[in-house]
Amino acid sequence: VNIWTLIPYLKFESNRAGRYRAISFNIYFYNRNLPQVERYLLSRNPDFIVLLETPLFWRSKMQTLVAAYPGITETREGDRSHIVILSKQKPRRVYPLRNYVYNPACFAEFTLEGRRFTLAALHPSSAKPWRNHADRLLQYRQLAYVFTTIPGELLVIGDFNTTPWSHYFR
Repeated sequence: VNIWTLIPYLKFESNRAGRYRAISFNIYFYNRNLPQVERYLLSRNPDFIVLLETPLFWRSKMQTLVAAYPGITETREGDRSHIVILSKQKPRRVYPLRNYVYNPACFAEFTLEGRRFTLAALHPSSAKPWRNHADRLLQYRQLAYVFTTIPGELLVIGDFNTTPWSHYFR
C-alpha cells in the first residue's frame, strides 16, 4: 500500500536536459571498505555523490573519488555523521554549513546546463525508542524555513530516518 506514495516519483526520462544523476550512500561510520565503495560509485558515474556517515579517516584516502569529483562540500564536525558532497564541477556557492547537534546538513549551489539549483544533503537522527526526537523535529522545522530562503530549484538528498508520510517530514 505504501508504494502508492512513491509512484509519482518513479517515472522519469533519464536523457532529458536538466536531469542529473545523484547517488546517496550511507557509508556507516565503522565501514572500512573504501575500495569497494569507490568502485561501485565510479561504475555508476553519477553527477553528484552524497556520502553520509563518512568516516573521517576516509576523507584523506578518497583520492580516486576526488580526482573524478573535484567539487567537494563537507560538514566539518568531528563526529561520525560527517557528510560529503562530491560533484563533477565545483559548486558556485557553498551555503554556511548548518550543523545541528547530531543532525548535520550541507548545502551547495550549482549551475548546470543553465539551470541554477541548490543541493541540500542531510541526515537527521535515527528513530530509536530511547531517544528524545525533539532535535530531529527541530531540524525538520529549521530546514522547512531554510528551504524557503534558497533561491532557484532545490534538490534534497540524504538519509531522512523517517517515512514520506510522517507528519513532521511532510
